[in-house]
Amino acid sequence: MNANVNTGAEAKTPPRPEAAVARGGSRRWMWLGALVAALALLGGTFTYFNTNAFAEDRLCHGWLSTDEARDVLGGSLGRLSARDDSPWWCTVERSGWFPGADEGRLTLRVQLEAEDFPFQRGLWKVSGDMHISAGAGPGAYDAWSGWTLLPDACTSELRAPAWAGGETPVIFGSVTEKTSPLAMARLLNSAAGTIAGSTLCGTQVEHETGGGDRVDTPSATARTDFGDVCGIPGFKLGKVSGPRGEEVQEQTSGTLNSTGTDWVCDLSFKNDGKNGPFTHLAVVQSPRLVAALKNRGFERTQCNGREVVFAHDDLSYPWDPKERAATGMPDVREMSELFATAAKKALGCAT
Repeated sequence: MNANVNTGAEAKTPPRPEAAVARGGSRRWMWLGALVAALALLGGTFTYFNTNAFAEDRLCHGWLSTDEARDVLGGSLGRLSARDDSPWWCTVERSGWFPGADEGRLTLRVQLEAEDFPFQRGLWKVSGDMHISAGAGPGAYDAWSGWTLLPDACTSELRAPAWAGGETPVIFGSVTEKTSPLAMARLLNSAAGTIAGSTLCGTQVEHETGGGDRVDTPSATARTDFGDVCGIPGFKLGKVSGPRGEEVQEQTSGTLNSTGTDWVCDLSFKNDGKNGPFTHLAVVQSPRLVAALKNRGFERTQCNGREVVFAHDDLSYPWDPKERAATGMPDVREMSELFATAAKKALGCAT
């Protein structure tokens, strides 16, 4: 009998084991490739929307770097975009969809201010609660804004825009989210140096910058000692108290010495956050600010080879002469004399 009997159906040949393994391995590689591609797409999308890896490293007409803007806006996440609103105005925004990439906005503007900026009557832009540049390039900064003076060479170029007025060129910065005053100082000083060294100011000049790192930090608010007001030995006032008996407190920034740095002190009534300081005092030694005060009538003197101005202002506080007298404060003339006399002695100036 023939052993090869035809049963009516051909016998199926079982798959070879090595072929099945090959097909399974191929599928795994396909899945792995798809996963790698998806991760690459996700990573690229994250990088695009949350970093500036593919963007220019200078923003706002080239005034500042992305790192400087990010330091002010806070955090390493979020994509930065800049809008040049005018040749002297710029907005930087941070956006991103990853958690932690909160939105924020930085605005920079350059404009001409009044001749006596930042000591306009009733509108001082420097105070005891601000960080102050310690150097030839004056500036003041807090957690929300700041300013730095630009060289006088920028004045003629800034006169062209219709909105510009005044004589003092200044770069201002402001943010919508609280920031580091030191980061604001570094950014504005750096931007001022870039502007000064470019044709934006009509000619390239060397910017007398405070460097951004040479910044004095405000003191803590402290109760005033009426025998040494603002920490100045011999600066004495009679007993002063607020309209409802509030005690007087003070805060200073800068350094009161003979090295040419500026110093300011604010006097305020405790818990009077609505009205703010009732008196601002300043020892001004930076040449740019001394020149700005040439027409204000403040007492000035030659001290240790430089000109010093003793500035004083209380016009920002809402009181009339009778209310002022009721607090025990001396009148404006006497206050100025007491302050200048004590400050000159503290600096070692010839009297």
